[in-house]
Formats: sequence, C-alpha cells, structure tokens
Amino acid sequence: MSFRVVLQQYLASMRERDELDLLLPELLTAMGHAVLSRPQRGSRQGGVDCLSEFQTGTGPEAYLFILKQNDVDRRDFFTSPQGIEPSVREAKTDYIRTRLPKRFEHAPKHIILVSNGRMKEVVVQNFASLTKEVSEQPLCDLNFWGDDKLAELIEEHLFHDALLLGDGRSQLRKAIATTDRPDIAIGHIAKFFGDLIGAHSEEAAPTLKTFLKQCSAAMMGWIVFNSWCRTEGNLKPAVITGEYLLLSLWSSAQRCRFYEQKGFIDRHDLVLRLYTQLLLEYYDKVLPQLLHARALRRYRPTRMQYLGLVFDEMGRVATLLLLLASQEVEVTLRVAVGKKLANFFDVHEGCLLPYFDGQSIDLSLALAAFMSIGATQPTTAIIEGASMRLRIALDLDKYLPIDSDSLDDALSVELKESEPPREFFELTTLVPMLATVSAAVGEQRLLDFLREQVLPKLRDTNLERWFPMATLEISWGASAGGVYAGVSRSVESLGATCADETAASINLPPEVSTPEAFEVVRSGRPWLLAMSARHFRHPLPTWYFSKCIATSKAQTT
Repeated sequence: MSFRVVLQQYLASMRERDELDLLLPELLTAMGHAVLSRPQRGSRQGGVDCLSEFQTGTGPEAYLFILKQNDVDRRDFFTSPQGIEPSVREAKTDYIRTRLPKRFEHAPKHIILVSNGRMKEVVVQNFASLTKEVSEQPLCDLNFWGDDKLAELIEEHLFHDALLLGDGRSQLRKAIATTDRPDIAIGHIAKFFGDLIGAHSEEAAPTLKTFLKQCSAAMMGWIVFNSWCRTEGNLKPAVITGEYLLLSLWSSAQRCRFYEQKGFIDRHDLVLRLYTQLLLEYYDKVLPQLLHARALRRYRPTRMQYLGLVFDEMGRVATLLLLLASQEVEVTLRVAVGKKLANFFDVHEGCLLPYFDGQSIDLSLALAAFMSIGATQPTTAIIEGASMRLRIALDLDKYLPIDSDSLDDALSVELKESEPPREFFELTTLVPMLATVSAAVGEQRLLDFLREQVLPKLRDTNLERWFPMATLEISWGASAGGVYAGVSRSVESLGATCADETAASINLPPEVSTPEAFEVVRSGRPWLLAMSARHFRHPLPTWYFSKCIATSKAQTT
C-alpha cells in the first residue's frame, strides 16, 4: 500500500478538536514556520484558528489557518457563525486589520482553509469566488489544504528530512500492515522508534533542530499507527507503543542533553496528552469486559492466565490514574478513573495476591495511584487484603507467588511437581513493598500484622528491595540494553514502627542514586518511573510512594 494512501486514511479519521488542531502546529514547525498562536478551545479569534510566520529571502510572511473537519460541503461553507465563508471574511478584515502583528502590515498574508477531507464539487465555484474576493485585498490570497495536500506535506517534511533513512518508513508500513498480529506490529514500531531516536548519544548527538524533527516524526508515526489500530478495532498495540514512545523520547533527550529544551518539552507533553486520551478511550471500550469476572475466566481459564491479564490491565489503569494526578484535569475525571481501579479489586479479589512475584509491581502501582489522589481507604484495604491472603497461602503452602516469574516454574507448580512446596518462593518483594506503603500511610496496625502474622511464617524466604540508579532513565531508549539499572538488597526485618520502616525504605544504600539524581524527578515527571516499572517490569523505587503523597497534598492546597 502507498504510504501516502496510509496517511490519507489516517487524516480522514481525525477529529478537529484534539487531533487536527494538534497536528497542524507540528507540521508547520517541521516546514520551518514559527507558530505564533495555536488552536484553542472556544470560538475562533477573528475567524483564525492558528497563525504562523514563515521567513523568506524578502522578509516574513503571515499564514492564517482556518480548520475544518471532514469534507467541505454547502452547509459548512455558509452556516453561521462558524461557517467557512464568514470565517474567511472575518480573517481578511477584522483579524488582518486589528489582530495581526504590525510587522506583517506590508508582508504577504496567506489565508489557508485546512481540512482532513476534500472540497465537494457543489462549493468549488463558491470557493473560487471567495478566493478572487480575498485576492483583491493587497498582499492577500486564499488557498485550500485538503487531505491530499496534508498527506503530501507530512510525507515531505515529517517523514523525509527527519528519518534520513529508508528503514524507518519501511518499519512503520510493516507495523500498519500487521495490526492484526499485535506482537509483530509492536516490534516493528519499536524498530521504527529505534531507527529515529534510538542510536543517539551525547558524543554523537544531532543538532537540536534535527532532533526535534526526529521527535515529531516518531510522534507522527505513532499517531498514524494509533489511527490504524482504531480502524482495526484494537487499541492495545497503540497503547503499548505509546507508553514506549514516551519512555524512548525521554531517554534519547537525556542522552543528547536536550531534555530541558522547550521544543522537546512541548513535544513530550503533546505525546503525554495524546496517550492519556488514548488510555481513556481504551478503557471506555474494554473495561465492561474486564470487569465481567465470569466472561474473563472463560477467556482466560487457568489461574495463571486469568491473573496475568487482570494484573496487566490493573497496572495500566493505575498508570493512567498516576498520569491524571500529574496533569491539570477535572477532579471528577480522577475520581472516575479511581473508581474504575477500585472496581478491579471488587470484581477480581484474586488480584490481591500475585501469581508471580513480579506482579507485585502492578499491585504497587495501584497503591501509588490511590495515594496520589489521597484515597486512603482503598489503599489500606488493599494492603490488609493482600496481607491476609498471603498469610492464608503461607498456612496452606499453596498459591504462593512464584519468585522466578517463569512459565516453566509455574507449570511445575500447577502440575504439583515442585518439592518442597516453597521451592519457587525463596524470595519476595511483595512483603517489603506492603510494609513500605503501610509505613508511608501511617498504618501501624497493618505494619504490625506483617511483622507478627506474616514474617514468622516466611521461614527461609528472603525479603528483597530494589533500588534504581539514575542511569535507568537513559536505558529506556530503543537501542539501549537492559533496563535493570539498580541494585537489590536483602531485608533482614521490618521496622517496629512506621517511622522505623519509613527510614529503612528511604535511607538508600550508599552506592545507589538519590531521588534528586533523577532528571525525571527534577523535571516534574516522576510518573515516567511508574511507566517504566509497568513497561519494563522492575519494582517501583521505595521513595516513589512519598512522591505520590506529596502529589496528593499539592492537589488539595
């Protein structure tokens, strides 16, 4: 399939709000324009949605953009007050005369009608008459950019200059062609990101301008893939790759030392915004099925499969709540997503006790998410439920989390081939994590239960905490090696009081990095660590929970 056809199909699926209005400034920037005003919610200002400046050899030129979703027909052309004809007239009179910066007074002014569709035959003559009328005003003209023109510009400015190699376009095309096989498609998108931004280092960094183009191309490639996944009715590959894109962009910007540049921050924020919207759309679609326990058990009949799916989605909903807690959104939206997360525990009580020890990561994300919005009751209920179930499992020597996270070991347990019963429960990160959170929320009763009712029953099972190094955030990139940039330490015992346990959790070993050493923390993006934990399967830092409490307090002040 022609790559331009793919772009046109993507453009046809776009909404004017939060999609077309986000694409246009990125495209203009890639074309060399300076974007002076971006589309905003509410009515247009003087008929114009977006204003940009383009420098030529003879001086600046002004571009005034009017956005329209879908094909342009008679109703769109004449309907007032948002009709195209009145908007163009307002742009060429009120906007140019009273709102345009004075430096454009004697400069060419281009009014551009932008649509992700085409102009219907019934309005072609009307548009031609309007074009003639605009051209009668000195230094003014009117043009139309439809889906074919936008696809041409995207291909030329976002997928040629930025990629500089043929493999990238090939990987994106392969990803789109294999959306019905998500694992393969996700692999191709990962290679696409790698071809763009994965090989950068501080020593061989591109110029800032080239890097920002590459970021825009990576973002645009993901958006196109996202749109194709929506068309195929399967958003999950887009969700997984969006998470990876956010991590890869930050990692590459870290290696190139561009992470503080406004151009990069704007693009990273835009991907975050689009990814958050995608997650909300994804869970609006799939949550009714995920919260139907009987249907889910039919779909995933074994305990291992069932809990694997539940923990995976629970961790992702928790990540969504952490993202919302870090953004300026309506409180009602945070509350609604918090209720969705709570519903997981109401419907799937089995997720209080992980099948694999690594699923403690998803449980910790849920706890962190509730803490980030100040939801104390579900936080304590989860800790208490998980502690009780673990104690019962220890009494029975059954259903203990498998510490290796290995499918082979899980089969051995399921077939009762493991002797002794705790052969695959020689290490746990679950108990120290529950103790850390109990202390963080000041629940001495829960900490005492872990010390007195659970700890004595562990016998030869080692407690372990994991501490990340600051180089972790560099290893998120597409071309990086392992992401486990940290050290593990055995825990001899749990603190007698909340203060003791908190001190043990935040007093880091001398060889590991402090929170302030992480650029994501200093830049106000600690949620990237939570996303990394979910995506790359490493424990949350012990100090992350205190950051969540601080986030909750900041929301209430």
